[in-house]
Amino acid sequence: MSKYRDAMEATMRKVLPLPLPAPAVDLGGRGHRDWMASIIGPDFETWDIQEGGGTTRVVDAMRMKGIPDASLGTVVSTSAFEHVAKPWSAAAQVARVTRPGGLLFICVPFIFDYHACPEDYWRLTPAALRVLFAENYDELACDWVSKKSCYYLGRRKPAGGEDEAVQVALAIPGLVIEEELRFLYRMAMSAPEGGEFVELGTYRGRSCALLCYAAAVRGQIPWTVDDYSYKTPCSPQEATKRLHALGLAAYVVRGDSRAVPDGLGRVSFLFIDSHHVPEQIAAEMAAWTPRLLPGAVMACHDYEHTKWREMKAAIDGLFAKGWQRLGQAGSMVAFRRIT
Repeated sequence: MSKYRDAMEATMRKVLPLPLPAPAVDLGGRGHRDWMASIIGPDFETWDIQEGGGTTRVVDAMRMKGIPDASLGTVVSTSAFEHVAKPWSAAAQVARVTRPGGLLFICVPFIFDYHACPEDYWRLTPAALRVLFAENYDELACDWVSKKSCYYLGRRKPAGGEDEAVQVALAIPGLVIEEELRFLYRMAMSAPEGGEFVELGTYRGRSCALLCYAAAVRGQIPWTVDDYSYKTPCSPQEATKRLHALGLAAYVVRGDSRAVPDGLGRVSFLFIDSHHVPEQIAAEMAAWTPRLLPGAVMACHDYEHTKWREMKAAIDGLFAKGWQRLGQAGSMVAFRRIT
């Protein structure tokens, strides 16, 4: 292996946060799939403008025809952008197909021999990579690999913020109204750093779609748990399909909301909207409170609702000690953990 590739591999192993958000793509990776798999693992596709050499999909990086918006979790590209005639067009396409919170890693040569594949157009510096990607990505790292190459690592910026999140969520059937969605977004954004966003009660995915936007600001994917015991037909597959159609992703779990799923860490924001009976929310509180970070925020739906009159007194009792009330919108209330 060349010193050029050795240095590039060392940088990737140092800066890439594994496992990479899925689905992942190696763009321009024809001919070195095995090498890339040794670094990031086997779960990725290889896209290239040429067939063969491990290419799993023929794609023109400057157009990406047929690739849905916000459909990728990670794009990795090594020694490829110098072969793109219009790298600014490719940069815009990469941003289009990467979902908010997704990762981008680009490595390109600077001092290197001419090598047509099928043509060789550019040599780029770290400053040039910033010009190409800074508008759509939050920079995590950008530097020289060696005097022969440089790299850029970024996280896709959320698109649209609160207004877009609310409008997208309202396109999904559900019972959480606009006023409550805006409140939910703001409460999620006020949660402390370092923990997961979790929803109990998915239904068809309206509030989950909103939490996808809020979580993406921190480069995360939210969790949503539901036993799907509804009279109205719905399923985790349906919720996942709705989210994916909007370019969103969540860990959609069929299960008992009174049990913490395997693989889930500490929690900074918890939204409870499952079975609206006092015994259920008390059991959820008992199960989930040990997972909450200090300062974690919890929101509850149907706090004041004519159909579930007993919920207000139950919630007031559960949050009477150790919690600070943050506010209410419609039938949604939120609290911050203070002990």
